[in-house]
Amino acid sequence: MGAVKVLKPVSLAEYLRSEPDSRQQREYVRGTVRAMAGASEQHNRLAGRVYARLLQAEDRGCRAFIGDMRLNIGDVQYYPDVMLVCQDDPYQKRHPCVLVEVLSPSTRNTDLLEKRLAYTGIESLQLYLILEPQHPKVVGYYRIPEGFEERQWEGEGTVEVPCAGISLELSELYQNL
Repeated sequence: MGAVKVLKPVSLAEYLRSEPDSRQQREYVRGTVRAMAGASEQHNRLAGRVYARLLQAEDRGCRAFIGDMRLNIGDVQYYPDVMLVCQDDPYQKRHPCVLVEVLSPSTRNTDLLEKRLAYTGIESLQLYLILEPQHPKVVGYYRIPEGFEERQWEGEGTVEVPCAGISLELSELYQNL
C-alpha cells in the first residue's frame, strides 16, 4: 500500500508571488493550488465566440477577457474562460458583471458547483453562463432581487447579457462546432 502524500497549504501571498513566473496556469482555492488542464478545440472555439461577442460591450466602458485574466474572490483565485468587467485593476479582476465557463470533463463539477457558489457571491455579477461544448446547451444564472434565477437554452435561443446590452444566439455560437 502506498503512502498518502499530504501537501502543505500555500498562502495566498505565496501563490500571488509565484503566479507571474509559473509556466502553467494555476487556480488558488483556500490554500490549495490547482494546475489548469488544456482545453479542447471545441472548448476554445466556443469561448472565443462568446469573447468576440462580448467585445462589443467595450463601447459601454467594459472590458472582455478570455482565459488568462485572473479573477480575485478573496481567498479564491480563478481563471474564468471568459469574463466581462466594467472596472478594475490591470492584473486581477474583482468586479465582473458576466462570467462564462465552458464545461470540460476535468472541470465540470467545479464549474457547476464550486464556481457557481463562489461566482454568485460576487456583488457585481449579473450573469454566470455555463456552456456545454459538445452540443448547444447553455445554463444561465441571472441576478434578480432575491438572488439568482436559473434559465436554460437548448438547441436554439437567445441569451440576453444585461450589463453588456447584447445578446448571444446559440445558433451562431455553436455553428460548425
